[in-house]
Amino acid sequence: MLTITTCQQYPELSANLQGLWHLLRQQVKITITPWQNLPMTDFVLPLCCWDYSEQANQFIYWLKQAQKVGTDFFNPISLLLWNSHKNYLCDLAKMGKNVIPSLIVPPNNTLIKQIMCQQHWHTVVIKPTIGQSGKNVICLTQQALNTINLSHYKQEIVLQPFIPEIQTYGETSLIFFNGQYSHAVKRQPRQGEWRANSAYGVQIIPISPKNKIQQQAQNLINQLPQIPLYARIDGIVLEEKLLINELELIEPALYLNEDSTQTLARVLINHIKK
Repeated sequence: MLTITTCQQYPELSANLQGLWHLLRQQVKITITPWQNLPMTDFVLPLCCWDYSEQANQFIYWLKQAQKVGTDFFNPISLLLWNSHKNYLCDLAKMGKNVIPSLIVPPNNTLIKQIMCQQHWHTVVIKPTIGQSGKNVICLTQQALNTINLSHYKQEIVLQPFIPEIQTYGETSLIFFNGQYSHAVKRQPRQGEWRANSAYGVQIIPISPKNKIQQQAQNLINQLPQIPLYARIDGIVLEEKLLINELELIEPALYLNEDSTQTLARVLINHIKK
């Protein structure tokens, strides 16, 4: 039994995954269930756990319990646990990857201002360490820090310099299946916006990145401790280098077309039948 997990807040499968659902059900027994209600099952594809960051402790507990009983997750649970906290960006930087400078710090205005001065960052992006879909992601200048209240961040935050090119060119997203490059899109923020998320009116444009950009992303995938069955790498292309913003291994939008849907279905079915 394969279960695609959704969530209680959004229990239905996304429209972009309907084709995958129909291909999979032709060859394997498959159900769709919110992750909070998941019964015993053999395989789990958590592509629609869109609320896990709002119930982070429960989600981590769920993964660890599934790990104890040996449930087979796509992707491996150890990767999901690692990817659920944005400290993974610091890990990637330690591996020598070209990651947007990322610091995990308390949500303290004075401390953030000191860091901005030390790093010569005029404008910064603040993100929750466990977050999804651009929620509670903000952009601040040093001056704005004088008046903004950050007390709604209950845990540490991710602090990054703002990269203005994301407004002009957008974010490049490269999708991989079973460790191999599949396709890519550009996520172009709407006019006046900088967050490349669906909640903020982003435009999705299929693209073919240069081979060197694909290879940089491929090198990251190759160096993960386990090869993911699906992955999305988000970054900003600067001077023919991919500046990595996110590595999505839990519930990324995969921007599937007919060909990539068939590829992903084949990868999943082959894994189930091994």
